[in-house]
Amino acid sequence: MSAQNQTLQLVKNIINYVLGFMALIALVYLIYNGFLILTAGGDDAQYKKGIGSLKYAAIAIAGVGASRLIVSLIFRVIHLIVI
Repeated sequence: MSAQNQTLQLVKNIINYVLGFMALIALVYLIYNGFLILTAGGDDAQYKKGIGSLKYAAIAIAGVGASRLIVSLIFRVIHLIVI
């Protein structure tokens, strides 16, 4: 394996690690806000807060997924150009 391929693989691994960590944080945030909704017990303010934040958590997870797809596509194109 050449030095270029090793460097590209290292960068790809770092980016995937960071995206995975961001997805984990978004998942924890999603679970927390789901818990807020479930324990609202008629408190309309807590329910609305949970729903609003739940939307942001879902958008974050979708953004991480789209980012992972874009990064994979970019590295595939770079790999084709390098070889």
